[in-house]
Amino acid sequence: MINSYPISPSSSSPIPFNQTEEKYKVLIQQSLSAFFLTIPDGTILETNDAAIKMFGYSAEEFMTVTRQDIIDHTDSNVPEALNERDKYGVVKIETTGIKKNGKKFPVEIFSILFTNTEGEIRSSTLVTDITEPHRLRELERIEKRVLEINARTNSKIETTLSYYLKEIEKIHPGMICSVLQLRGNSLYNWSSPSLPKNYSKAIEGVIIANNTGSCGTAAYKKEKVIVADIENDIRWANYKEYALKEGLRSCWSFPVINSKNDVLGTFAIYYKEIKTPSKEEEKTIERAKNILVVILENKMSEELLKTSVESYKYLFNNNPASIIIWDIDDLRVVEVNETAIELYGYSREEFLQLTVLNIYPAEEQAVFAELINHAKDNGLIKKTMKWHHITKSGTKVIMEISSHSITYNGKKAVLALGNNVTEKVLLENSLMEERKIRQQQITDAVITGQEKERVEIGQELHDNINQILATTKLYLEYALTQKKFRHKLVNESKILTEKAMMEIRKLSNSLLPPSLQEIGLLEALNDLVKNIKTVNSLKIITDWDNFLEVSLNKKLKLTIFRIIQEQLNNIIKHAHAKHAKISITQKDGQVCLRIEDDGVGFDTNQRRTGVGIKNIISRSEVNNGKVSIQSKPGEGCIIAVCFTAD
Repeated sequence: MINSYPISPSSSSPIPFNQTEEKYKVLIQQSLSAFFLTIPDGTILETNDAAIKMFGYSAEEFMTVTRQDIIDHTDSNVPEALNERDKYGVVKIETTGIKKNGKKFPVEIFSILFTNTEGEIRSSTLVTDITEPHRLRELERIEKRVLEINARTNSKIETTLSYYLKEIEKIHPGMICSVLQLRGNSLYNWSSPSLPKNYSKAIEGVIIANNTGSCGTAAYKKEKVIVADIENDIRWANYKEYALKEGLRSCWSFPVINSKNDVLGTFAIYYKEIKTPSKEEEKTIERAKNILVVILENKMSEELLKTSVESYKYLFNNNPASIIIWDIDDLRVVEVNETAIELYGYSREEFLQLTVLNIYPAEEQAVFAELINHAKDNGLIKKTMKWHHITKSGTKVIMEISSHSITYNGKKAVLALGNNVTEKVLLENSLMEERKIRQQQITDAVITGQEKERVEIGQELHDNINQILATTKLYLEYALTQKKFRHKLVNESKILTEKAMMEIRKLSNSLLPPSLQEIGLLEALNDLVKNIKTVNSLKIITDWDNFLEVSLNKKLKLTIFRIIQEQLNNIIKHAHAKHAKISITQKDGQVCLRIEDDGVGFDTNQRRTGVGIKNIISRSEVNNGKVSIQSKPGEGCIIAVCFTAD
């Protein structure tokens, strides 16, 4: 930057210098800026202590130094500024100064031409070190640029960090910057554009703990860690070989802590020399830490929001339930997911032209309107109901809809999640119908069984007991008229009466065995088997010695008794079997009984007209039992029934 100042509108001649020598010397010696008295070609005639301190030359050395030695003439602004000074007599410029050790630094130069008392043209030049103002301006420029980059929605955090770190390195030559991210209990490279790749790889995933290098320790303690000499610092004992191999000699690390006091990562500064931070570097680092917190928090929140939005979109579009969002005021559909598009047959564009009423049949719209009014009046809707919906093709489907009040794009809306339960409802209706039919079959079987029992009881009473009682009646009537045979006839009548009583007792036991109520299931079964063996040649083997009936209720005991009784009757009447085996087992909360015989068997696929097997199945189902029947013609039969023991 060059500023030139004309001396007068009509003259460009040098300015006369009329100050006394004493006041002149006091002025230049007290100045904080470097002062040079030179001739126009740049030869230095006189300087002050500030110049000696600023550039590193002694007063004697300055007498042999040229203008090119202390000012960077590769800057094109320098020759232009000299021409301006020759033209106007004064100039101000910002350029680069050069110290004796070769280090360059930003300076501001103010130079003016004048004529001394001898009439010689001289120049008076003040040089100000503007490193700090320049650094602050550069930092402000960089920070502004970084925040602009970070604000872009498509910018990557790694790109932003890389740019920022490189710019900081330009302000402080020799500085190597690195930012590590804390994930879990380990640090991972976020951005280290100038750090040797091998070194970055070697420290990747370092665990945060005390004495784990500068960064691991800083993140662990939540405080800055300044290591001026890596080789001789105990905190680098396990990592110094990696750093020294790449020429890294010092490392300062600062934890980056967010507003919640959580460590996001570390900001590290490396130098290839043993070094502690200067005041200027500390100021840069402090500003950088604050900017990094802003960058990282902002970008991480943005990425978290982006991830949340993407997750929402994924869950929304890939949800197995159809989702329709509609405006509660005008009822227009404002959003749908892929499941709804596939189910209803409309494209997304077509759907967004509909109102939600378009998918409801006319007969249900009145009820639906009540729901809408309720939502408008109360400002809240959260209901699950079954509705009929109409697809684009006109097909009517049954939908289970869960409706929820939401705010969508700043407006009140309803989110409706729907599951197509058409097949489920039809299946439930079918099962209900089947249950009705099954219940009717069970009822029919019970009635048929009862009728059969009544017929058998009637036959038994008529053909057996009635005949015995009729004979008894004849004997008694004859005894009344025949004294000679009276005693014998009464005795015969007594015997017949006892026989009738025995037959009635047997008939009673077949209906409800008294032993089941008095002595239990197993004893009643033993009596049943014993009675059958008495009058039938069927050989029956029983296996229920290890069965404990105490856990069974009375109803289940009676069911088991009746099933065994029914099947034994079936075997005797129809199977023509020689052997039968009955077993009862108990395991894992289930009671299973198995009845098998070596009779003629039957085809299980053929429709059965008898009520015996039906009765067994009916009794089992009433008690939630499962029946298995295995049989083939000529191969006997196996019936297995399992109940859950209460």
